[in-house]
Amino acid sequence: MKRTFTEEERICVFNLWKQGAGFSDIGRVINAKPGSVFTILREHGGIQPEKRKGVLGFFRPKTTLIAAGHAHRGLPEGITFSGHR
Repeated sequence: MKRTFTEEERICVFNLWKQGAGFSDIGRVINAKPGSVFTILREHGGIQPEKRKGVLGFFRPKTTLIAAGHAHRGLPEGITFSGHR
């Protein structure tokens, strides 16, 4: 069965890795196998990812209603999102 790690454990892994601890040392601290520690670090290249930002659990839309309206009106005319026909 796959082990899941809490956010606190993941933060601990990245902090210990940044301080120079090895996979086995980190695994002993969070009670996990060295391979599991490696997998956590491999996901982001050993760099702790920034905390995700959202609004009430949802992500902000990348387009405004005005931009979406322009895009919608442009589609029947054969205009793509890149502005090329």
